[in-house]
Amino acid sequence: MSKVVFLVFVCLVVIVNADTKTKQCKGFRPLQPSEVDVSNCAGGICRLKRRTKATITLKIKPDRDIKDLTTSVQASIGQFYVPFVGVDGTTACNNIFDESGKKTSCPLRKGQTYIYKNSFDVLELYPRIQLVVRWALKSGNADISCFEIDARIV
Repeated sequence: MSKVVFLVFVCLVVIVNADTKTKQCKGFRPLQPSEVDVSNCAGGICRLKRRTKATITLKIKPDRDIKDLTTSVQASIGQFYVPFVGVDGTTACNNIFDESGKKTSCPLRKGQTYIYKNSFDVLELYPRIQLVVRWALKSGNADISCFEIDARIV
């Protein structure tokens, strides 16, 4: 019996620690922890390994109809923001799914839940440093969803 309890406890610890720790960008309501998942981000600092792909899954529920959606991904290094090459400024509409996992696209309807899934290359040319990644989905100049994660390029 004690082995079963211990195994269940270990599984729960692993599940709880699997959440990606995020900080909301200034002026946004907090997202629930289960709404953002980034690969290699099991708590603490995300480890972005060069020459690999990082994957992100984000649940969004727009508070208004959205005609078009753009991905904005930047690294904050000191006081400077540097765009992630190949991801920043690209359309997010090709990476939208409904709640059941069926591929959909823009426009997004107010009050409906969507899943945004994307991946990006962690290029070998990126320096091995600690940084903050700022990930936003934008409609025009307005941020629809925005969060930051602490990361280290390794």
